[in-house]
This record gives sequence, structure tokens and C-alpha cells, in this order.
Amino acid sequence: KGFDPLGFASSIPKLRIYREAELKHGRLAMLAALGWPLAEQFQPVIAKSQGLPSLLTKSGLDPSVLNGGLSSVSPVFWAGFAFLGVATELYSASAGKAGFLPTMAALGLEKLTGTDLDGDGQVGEPKMLAGDKDYLPGDLGFDPLGLFK
Repeated sequence: KGFDPLGFASSIPKLRIYREAELKHGRLAMLAALGWPLAEQFQPVIAKSQGLPSLLTKSGLDPSVLNGGLSSVSPVFWAGFAFLGVATELYSASAGKAGFLPTMAALGLEKLTGTDLDGDGQVGEPKMLAGDKDYLPGDLGFDPLGLFK
């Protein structure tokens, strides 16, 4: 079946959807862990070269909820951030992989609402990725450098 020590997945498709979500969140966490210190290091230099004010706080920290600096971030940035998230989910769904709606279906939202959220033609246990013998977790078919052969 797969590694699921707490038994959250009651089927192979559900396990695969959870695996996709885990990989996506892990990749985001790795980008954030790299991006946060790099932003503190290079943002003032980039802002100065563009003639823009630095967004770092007076103590030299990135803007965050904890230091109250998010109000200085432009709404255009947040709109772009939201657009990138939506585009990623749409690409994931178009590639036939688990996106937001299949994940919500796997968590039981279809049963709660009585609506087919993931588009598999039925309400309940998701069928996405059920019969795919060549399934590879996290593979969205995006490899511009040709590193995966």
C-alpha cells in the first residue's frame, strides 16, 4: 500500500493524493527556507539599484506577521503571488495530478457537501491516480533542463 503509519489513507488513490500534497508542501518549504535569508541579504541591494525603498524592517529583517512589516509590501506583490499559486494548481490539475480540489475530496469534503469536487464523476473516494501504473509522485512533466530521464 505505501508508507502511512497512522492510517490516514483508506485507498491507493487517497494515498497518492496525500503524497502529491506532501511533496508540494515540502517543495514550498524548501523554497521558503532558501528565499527568506536570501531576501534579507539581497533585497536592499536590488531595491537600491532599482531606485526603490528597502522593505526590510529597521532591524534589517524581512517583513513578516511577527515584526509587523507586511503592511509595507505592495498589493501588486500579493496579487502576483496569488496568481502564481492559482497557475500552479491549474497546471497540476491539467497534468492529471492531484491539485487543490482532489485533495479536498480526499479529505472528505465531497461527502460533506454532496458535490463532485474533483471531477471524477462521483461523490466520495477520489479515483484520480487510481489506475496509473507509471505514477511517479511529484512528476508534473515539467523538466526544462532535461535532468530526469
